[in-house]
Amino acid sequence: MDETLQKWNTEFNIHDSEKEPTTFLLLKDYLDSFNIHKVNHIADEQNRIIIDERVAEKSSHLQEEIDSKSQELSELSEEFKHVTTTCNNLYAELDSLKQNKNLEIEKAVEQSVSANAEFIHHLKSEIDSLKLERNQILSDFVKDNICSSQINLITYSWEKGRNTAGTVFRGPHVSFFDRGNSLIDNQQSFKNNYLNTLEKYLLNFLIHWQKYN
Repeated sequence: MDETLQKWNTEFNIHDSEKEPTTFLLLKDYLDSFNIHKVNHIADEQNRIIIDERVAEKSSHLQEEIDSKSQELSELSEEFKHVTTTCNNLYAELDSLKQNKNLEIEKAVEQSVSANAEFIHHLKSEIDSLKLERNQILSDFVKDNICSSQINLITYSWEKGRNTAGTVFRGPHVSFFDRGNSLIDNQQSFKNNYLNTLEKYLLNFLIHWQKYN
């Protein structure tokens, strides 16, 4: 005990009546501060441990959520790639269908134009033939000042067909046939009446053709 007192007295001169109160207060304040600091430090350390545990727990939950969302994102990305591929394939198929359809339309238009050109050419030939027939009739059927004639009209187009044996061929497809009109008249009025009748007959036919074709 004497050794302890000697040590304190040597260090802090506690036997000095003037300095002892000040030294005591200083040491007491320091000890109180140290004890408070120690308690606070322990509390801080405990709080830090609690906070670390809570942070670790929360981080674990967040990491689990992140992993789950990452998995969902990966699955959605794969699904998006699949849908995108499907859409691209459908667009490519649609473009192909459009191109094929356009080619079919162009081909059909070309065939239609060709068929119409052939028909017009044939119609002109028929008209020329009718004119020749008219002249022939005028010369062949004049007898005893009486003339007779008959107007026949037929239209057709050249199309592909298939016979009973299954063989494909190209031939005329009759779309209109009419025996027309017969005319008997005297020689003097026959020519004008025949030409007028033929003109009206052909005119009515052309009007009908333009209306329904």
